[in-house]
Amino acid sequence: QTQRILKQYFGCEQEVEFTTFFSESPLARTHYIVRVDNNNIDVDVKKIEQNLMEVSTSWDDRLKESIIANFGESKGLPLSKEYMSAFPRSYKEDMMPGSAVADIERLEALSDDNKLGMLFY
Repeated sequence: QTQRILKQYFGCEQEVEFTTFFSESPLARTHYIVRVDNNNIDVDVKKIEQNLMEVSTSWDDRLKESIIANFGESKGLPLSKEYMSAFPRSYKEDMMPGSAVADIERLEALSDDNKLGMLFY
């Protein structure tokens, strides 16, 4: 996904090349080579970093952030632990974490007195 983001941002025709370096450290370093036709391109490093951070954050981590943003930290942290592994891969591939929060709200609203809830997509 990193290559796709860089290629799209710079509008390059060629593939984005990369080389990954490993050392004795538990960390790895990756260098990307982006060949662009326009030398006068305005590079917004912050925007590129933000886009790369978004794709490098897992669905589960984004779900946790969304739950906490929606319910607040005191209620959101326990809920995020409860629902972290509740959604199957197929759901995660089709739905954004924000949509999952709407589903969690519906699930949390269920009770002995309110046994049915619906949400149409």
